[in-house]
Amino acid sequence: MKNLIFLLLLSVTTYAQTPGYKSWNPAAGDVYALEGQGWKNGETFYDRLPASAKQTVRKEVWGLSKNSAGMQLHFVTNAREVQIRYGVAGSYEMRHMPATGVSGVDLYFRGENNAMQRLRPVYSFGDTVKYVYSHLETAARYHYTLYLPLYNSVKWMEISVPEDSYFEPLPVRQKPIVVYGTSIAQGGCASRPGLGWTNILSRMNDKPLINLAFSGNGKMEPELVDMLAELDASLFIIDCLPNLAVGTDLSAKVNYVVSTLQRKRPGVPILFADHCGTPVANDNGGNEKIRTLNRQQKSIVDSLIQKGKKNLYYLTQNEIGLTEDDVVDFIHPNDIGMMRYAEAYYRRIMEIMD
Repeated sequence: MKNLIFLLLLSVTTYAQTPGYKSWNPAAGDVYALEGQGWKNGETFYDRLPASAKQTVRKEVWGLSKNSAGMQLHFVTNAREVQIRYGVAGSYEMRHMPATGVSGVDLYFRGENNAMQRLRPVYSFGDTVKYVYSHLETAARYHYTLYLPLYNSVKWMEISVPEDSYFEPLPVRQKPIVVYGTSIAQGGCASRPGLGWTNILSRMNDKPLINLAFSGNGKMEPELVDMLAELDASLFIIDCLPNLAVGTDLSAKVNYVVSTLQRKRPGVPILFADHCGTPVANDNGGNEKIRTLNRQQKSIVDSLIQKGKKNLYYLTQNEIGLTEDDVVDFIHPNDIGMMRYAEAYYRRIMEIMD
């Protein structure tokens, strides 16, 4: 009986607001601040697809759309401490990706010379996941960016600061880069959310980004392409080859992407990407198949350009440049590989935007 009472008290204190602190619930605030979300009308607040997509996309895609990959919260505060509490719906970790990447959050702030700097947390995983950032600068109001979990679904979240602190949620920025891709773009296997390549890229060019990558399910499907075209993007990135097999009708898929996006979003650049390859010695013949896929897609895009299609661009496997030390298994980037990915995209995007 004593143990039961203790567990009940522990449950209450886990969810109770800390005395002397004020809390913000992003799902209930006056300011819509969930950057990286393409549609506000999700089945739940932290979904990546609208509720209507449940009837049109495959169930695997729908399930993965519940993951909060690429989503960010921006706020300004002079608090000496920031506490983040939230619940998740799935497992905390995977065999090749730690809990801090699958289910954790990551907090950065703009410091000297406008540079983004990461902050050190104290964290714990349980029924409630808790991240606490203490000993923060309080001399001025700083701009903070909170990256949400890459491979888990956020059920609820609250951010707390001392009651005497200034706290202001920032509205989402417009004209995002939109990424449609595979597990690599979703964030597998970064050690923490800020090191998913899409999040690194968003910091590098200081632009909003919507991550519509679905692990094992980035297949250039028409229903997803149609949804991409609903978004007022500054650039579309199509990085789907790691989920497509030799023999796939790439011509039909690429042509559908180009015709749909250019019809509904004229003038918006489209950047296709090669398969990054399998940078290990015993690739079991996989790299020859990958080279075939890359040649096919590049040839299709080049042909469209030669026929007069504008605003089409390409990122090659060599430009990505993964090495054997950049992957966790045989293909999913570690943190070094994620940085290599982001840098390759950043260079190409700077050329496109110029």
